[in-house]
Amino acid sequence: MKSQQLSAIDVASGNLVPMSSKPPILSSTNHWNGIVLEQHYLPAFECPELCLQQHSINIWLGNSCQIDWRLAGGRLHSTQMMRGLVNVTPKGIPTQARWHQKIKFLLVCFDSSLFKRVADELIVGSYRTIEIIPQRGVCDRQILHLGMALKAELEAECPSGNL
Repeated sequence: MKSQQLSAIDVASGNLVPMSSKPPILSSTNHWNGIVLEQHYLPAFECPELCLQQHSINIWLGNSCQIDWRLAGGRLHSTQMMRGLVNVTPKGIPTQARWHQKIKFLLVCFDSSLFKRVADELIVGSYRTIEIIPQRGVCDRQILHLGMALKAELEAECPSGNL
């Protein structure tokens, strides 16, 4: 995860493409090991079906907006996103989305090796599998505050050093 912009695989072409139609306005790329935070401000857009290369959490920062989305070629869903709501997408799940107005959000991505290290350190016994379940429009204040703390750390030019 050392590229200038997070990438995903375009399901239709099989090509590696940027996860976003525009570069992020804030990015932690090359600052932290296993964690990347990006802040995005995007125009209305329909995103092609992408297969993410890392686990991701989107934290909604903008105004209320309807997002139409589909996971793994399934049926189309709609979620009314409001400031502070969270989306969770595991690595490897094909995801497609569209929105009809400008949107603003934080994208926090975690390398799967980070999850494996945490599981190895914290989970006792032979069962060390962590399953990440896709979620849309979840109100989770802990995730929101952790994301905002990471954003503040990055805006202050990482005074705490490496994470």
